[in-house]
Amino acid sequence: MLKKRIIGVVTVLNGWAVQSIGYRKYLPLGRPNIIAENLDRWGVDEIMIISIDRTINKLGPDKETLDLLNNKSLSTPICYGGGIRTLRDAVFVINNGAERLLLDSIIEKNSINEILKISEKLGSQSLIASLPLKVNNDKIHFINYKNINKYKDERMIHDLLNNSVFSEALIIDLENEGIPQSFNKELIKTFNISIPTIAFGGISDSHQASDILKDKKVSAVAIGNFLNYKEHSVQKIKDNIKLNFLRKSKYKKVISKYKGS
Repeated sequence: MLKKRIIGVVTVLNGWAVQSIGYRKYLPLGRPNIIAENLDRWGVDEIMIISIDRTINKLGPDKETLDLLNNKSLSTPICYGGGIRTLRDAVFVINNGAERLLLDSIIEKNSINEILKISEKLGSQSLIASLPLKVNNDKIHFINYKNINKYKDERMIHDLLNNSVFSEALIIDLENEGIPQSFNKELIKTFNISIPTIAFGGISDSHQASDILKDKKVSAVAIGNFLNYKEHSVQKIKDNIKLNFLRKSKYKKVISKYKGS
């Protein structure tokens, strides 16, 4: 695994990639396979597909989106989340092109036995825990998407995160998701777990990303909306971060071919 990574996030709603603001407001961006193809070409280290309407509509994994991605033959590893409720769902997603799984609703529903079966079958290295969080009075709270005032079972989550069930935890700043330069670093500082964390929500430029990645707890930053607004956005972020990324910016290789011509 890369020491430090840039993850491109594609949020999918009703088959379309969307810009999300706090998981309350959405703006269309286009087909998810086209967004993913751009991220692959630009050199992100991982692509995270989050189909946010699957669980709430009592649907399984988003086969249509997975098929679209398979048809593109992307070289970048895919992590998929959305509608994974059982071991059968998890195996289906892996068999349809994803290297890793993002688990969210199954954690919210306290389905411990099913999570353990998935981890045992597929290995903890393939699982990322999705955790919408907020800090209140110097204490971390795990937030329920449907009712932001309802907290999840914190003891159960800590047990899962500290017992080699997951390889990483996606820390989502739910209050600041979609708002530029707003990720609350107190979430990382206050959240004490034994596995690496991925920061997501309100991360929009290279200086902010670099600052977050310097934290030893952080293995990656995940960026969604803000990679779609500017040309070469991924490359520019990587170029401005003074860390040893294993995948370099791809556009430099292209430019070098024409130097001196």
